[in-house]
Amino acid sequence: MAALLNNPLQRKILRMVRQEAIGTGLLVVLAVLIIPQQLPAALLGILAGWGDIALVLWGIWQGMQKEAPRAAAHMHRLMFVRILFLLGLTVVTIRNHWNPVLLFAGFLLYHVFFFLQLVQQPLDGKK
Repeated sequence: MAALLNNPLQRKILRMVRQEAIGTGLLVVLAVLIIPQQLPAALLGILAGWGDIALVLWGIWQGMQKEAPRAAAHMHRLMFVRILFLLGLTVVTIRNHWNPVLLFAGFLLYHVFFFLQLVQQPLDGKK
Protein backbone atom coordinates (compact mmCIF):
# COMPACT_ATOMS: atom_id res chain seq x y z
CA MET A 1 0.00 0.00 0.00
CA ALA A 2 2.91 2.35 0.70
CA ALA A 3 4.10 1.99 -2.90
CA LEU A 4 0.68 3.12 -4.09
CA LEU A 5 0.88 6.32 -2.07
CA ASN A 6 4.19 7.36 -3.69
CA ASN A 7 2.37 8.40 -6.86
CA PRO A 8 0.63 11.79 -6.39
CA LEU A 9 -2.04 10.95 -8.97
CA GLN A 10 -2.96 7.77 -7.15
CA ARG A 11 -3.12 9.71 -3.86
CA LYS A 12 -5.57 12.12 -5.48
CA ILE A 13 -7.69 9.24 -6.76
CA LEU A 14 -7.81 7.68 -3.28
CA ARG A 15 -8.79 11.06 -1.81
CA MET A 16 -11.57 11.36 -4.41
CA VAL A 17 -12.85 7.88 -3.52
CA ARG A 18 -12.98 8.89 0.16
CA GLN A 19 -14.86 12.08 -0.70
CA GLU A 20 -17.30 10.15 -2.88
CA ALA A 21 -17.97 7.76 0.03
CA ILE A 22 -18.78 10.73 2.28
CA GLY A 23 -21.03 12.14 -0.45
CA THR A 24 -22.82 8.80 -0.65
CA GLY A 25 -23.65 8.93 3.03
CA LEU A 26 -24.98 12.46 2.72
CA LEU A 27 -27.13 11.57 -0.30
CA VAL A 28 -28.58 8.55 1.52
CA VAL A 29 -29.56 10.75 4.46
CA LEU A 30 -31.17 13.27 2.09
CA ALA A 31 -33.02 10.51 0.25
CA VAL A 32 -34.42 9.14 3.50
CA LEU A 33 -35.55 12.58 4.65
CA ILE A 34 -36.95 13.92 1.38
CA ILE A 35 -38.51 10.94 -0.41
CA PRO A 36 -39.08 8.04 1.99
CA GLN A 37 -41.88 6.53 -0.14
CA GLN A 38 -39.55 6.20 -3.15
CA LEU A 39 -36.48 5.18 -1.16
CA PRO A 40 -35.52 2.07 -3.21
CA ALA A 41 -35.32 4.02 -6.47
CA ALA A 42 -33.41 6.86 -4.80
CA LEU A 43 -30.92 4.45 -3.26
CA LEU A 44 -30.51 2.70 -6.60
CA GLY A 45 -29.79 6.11 -8.19
CA ILE A 46 -27.12 6.77 -5.57
CA LEU A 47 -25.67 3.30 -6.21
CA ALA A 48 -25.70 3.96 -9.96
CA GLY A 49 -23.80 7.21 -9.58
CA TRP A 50 -21.31 5.83 -7.10
CA GLY A 51 -20.75 2.68 -9.11
CA ASP A 52 -20.14 4.60 -12.32
CA ILE A 53 -17.70 7.00 -10.65
CA ALA A 54 -15.94 3.99 -9.10
CA LEU A 55 -15.66 2.42 -12.57
CA VAL A 56 -14.23 5.67 -13.98
CA LEU A 57 -11.66 6.01 -11.20
CA TRP A 58 -10.76 2.32 -11.48
CA GLY A 59 -10.28 2.78 -15.25
CA ILE A 60 -7.98 5.75 -14.65
CA TRP A 61 -6.05 3.73 -12.06
CA GLN A 62 -5.67 0.76 -14.43
CA GLY A 63 -4.80 3.02 -17.38
CA MET A 64 -1.91 4.55 -15.46
CA GLN A 65 -0.21 1.16 -15.43
CA LYS A 66 -0.31 0.75 -19.24
CA GLU A 67 1.15 2.52 -22.23
CA ALA A 68 -1.11 5.06 -23.96
CA PRO A 69 -2.69 2.90 -26.74
CA ARG A 70 -3.51 0.05 -24.35
CA ALA A 71 -4.85 2.50 -21.76
CA ALA A 72 -7.15 4.06 -24.37
CA ALA A 73 -8.42 0.62 -25.41
CA HIS A 74 -9.03 -0.27 -21.77
CA MET A 75 -11.06 2.91 -21.19
CA HIS A 76 -13.05 2.25 -24.36
CA ARG A 77 -13.98 -1.25 -23.15
CA LEU A 78 -14.84 0.18 -19.76
CA MET A 79 -17.33 2.55 -21.41
CA PHE A 80 -19.41 -0.48 -22.46
CA VAL A 81 -19.28 -1.87 -18.92
CA ARG A 82 -20.56 1.48 -17.60
CA ILE A 83 -23.44 1.51 -20.10
CA LEU A 84 -24.40 -2.08 -19.23
CA PHE A 85 -24.25 -1.25 -15.51
CA LEU A 86 -26.72 1.64 -15.88
CA LEU A 87 -28.92 -0.36 -18.25
CA GLY A 88 -29.08 -3.22 -15.76
CA LEU A 89 -30.08 -0.91 -12.93
CA THR A 90 -32.71 0.69 -15.18
CA VAL A 91 -34.23 -2.72 -15.89
CA VAL A 92 -34.30 -3.50 -12.15
CA THR A 93 -36.02 -0.19 -11.48
CA ILE A 94 -38.68 -0.67 -14.14
CA ARG A 95 -39.37 -4.33 -13.25
CA ASN A 96 -39.97 -3.37 -9.60
CA HIS A 97 -42.28 -0.49 -10.62
CA TRP A 98 -40.03 2.12 -9.02
CA ASN A 99 -39.61 5.62 -10.36
CA PRO A 100 -36.79 5.52 -12.96
CA VAL A 101 -36.49 9.31 -12.84
CA LEU A 102 -34.98 9.00 -9.36
CA LEU A 103 -32.45 6.51 -10.69
CA PHE A 104 -31.27 8.92 -13.36
CA ALA A 105 -31.49 11.93 -11.01
CA GLY A 106 -29.17 10.21 -8.54
CA PHE A 107 -26.85 9.20 -11.35
CA LEU A 108 -26.70 12.72 -12.80
CA LEU A 109 -26.42 14.41 -9.41
CA TYR A 110 -23.45 12.25 -8.51
CA HIS A 111 -21.74 13.11 -11.79
CA VAL A 112 -22.36 16.84 -11.40
CA PHE A 113 -20.70 16.78 -7.98
CA PHE A 114 -17.86 14.64 -9.32
CA PHE A 115 -17.16 17.09 -12.15
CA LEU A 116 -17.29 20.02 -9.73
CA GLN A 117 -14.79 18.16 -7.59
CA LEU A 118 -12.53 17.65 -10.64
CA VAL A 119 -12.72 21.37 -11.44
CA GLN A 120 -11.77 22.20 -7.87
CA GLN A 121 -8.99 19.56 -7.65
CA PRO A 122 -7.82 18.49 -11.13
CA LEU A 123 -6.04 15.14 -11.29
CA ASP A 124 -3.06 16.61 -13.15
CA GLY A 125 -2.36 19.13 -10.35
CA LYS A 126 -2.90 22.20 -12.54
CA LYS A 127 -5.63 24.74 -11.90
